[in-house]
Amino acid sequence: MGDHIEETLTPAETPDLSQQQVASVVSIGVIAGVIPALQPILLGGLNEAGQLTSEQIGRAGMVEGLGMLLGSFLATLFLPPRALRPLSISALIIVVAANMLTASASGNAVLLLRALNGAASGVILWVLVGMLTRASDGARLFAIYVTAQAILATALSWGISLLVLPSLGIAGGYWLIAALALLLLGPAALFLQRAYVPIATGRIMLPTAPGLVGLVAILCFLAGILALWVYFVPLAARLGHDSKTAGL
Repeated sequence: MGDHIEETLTPAETPDLSQQQVASVVSIGVIAGVIPALQPILLGGLNEAGQLTSEQIGRAGMVEGLGMLLGSFLATLFLPPRALRPLSISALIIVVAANMLTASASGNAVLLLRALNGAASGVILWVLVGMLTRASDGARLFAIYVTAQAILATALSWGISLLVLPSLGIAGGYWLIAALALLLLGPAALFLQRAYVPIATGRIMLPTAPGLVGLVAILCFLAGILALWVYFVPLAARLGHDSKTAGL
């Protein structure tokens, strides 16, 4: 082996997380991550209401996704894993405000608000990933998160399509998302972990060439899906399906 010393990541596990702390992080993470699943209904509804053009649907989906990417990336680079409660509360307040304002906005204002919502959601997802990488049972917690997100996305798709849109219009869909984020302010303030134990990394680990190819392939695959996904409601309308059917 000579002088070669292989350095590896040694996660700082935090097995002392209480059930309330875990539930708080997973809950706010679910709210932050559920928006992409609802984009066809929400952005398609804005298009039907005349608040977005067909071209702006794709742009709104794009800037929201980029906002989530930049929010989590910049948080990873520049934010220490401390003051998690005020950071999460601030991010949730931005999510509430962005969705409330989106309900009555139109055109480029919608794009700006969706970018803000994405950035705030990215910070919340950074808090979630920080817990998962430090927990001794991170894989189980991630499974719980994905399951909860799928259940919530299904429930919201059904509720918005069949109950909210007929009575309140597309504004009601964004009000509902804002209300859910508002409800989570309490648990975030009371139960969220105040700080995470820093992770000892030894050195920065960059992807290998095959790993980088894999990441790019996944990025292109998901980008292709989402590029079609955000236009699902107008595409369904052209095929003769009403908004309720498309929403479900």
